[in-house]
Amino acid sequence: MSDEKQEMTRIEQVMVDIFSYINLRFAALKLSWVEALAGFFSNIVAVRIFGLLAMLGLMLFTVALVIWLGELFGSMVLAAVILGGFYMVVAVIVLLLRNRIMTNTMVRTFSRMFFNRREESHEEE
Repeated sequence: MSDEKQEMTRIEQVMVDIFSYINLRFAALKLSWVEALAGFFSNIVAVRIFGLLAMLGLMLFTVALVIWLGELFGSMVLAAVILGGFYMVVAVIVLLLRNRIMTNTMVRTFSRMFFNRREESHEEE
């Protein structure tokens, strides 16, 4: 009887250990996702701040360039049209290359962010 009771205690302990292990793995998975999402959103915030500052700089540079070209050509309107045409050409080029420039880059970035973190966590075990 005591051997049977001892065997049941071992089985119960194994079950408790299995459930404990599953809970720990689930908690590790949640922490991994929290880390990945925190990195993702911090990257989004950083890119937005950089984008806003870059746009502000581009606007100020554009105004200065229009003034300089206006003095060079003798017409502010002509300078604004020339610069506007240049920006339209750049916009068409970016539109045509959007998959190569943006989509592929984002896929590589996100896959590095999410999958490298998982590989690192598996290596730590």
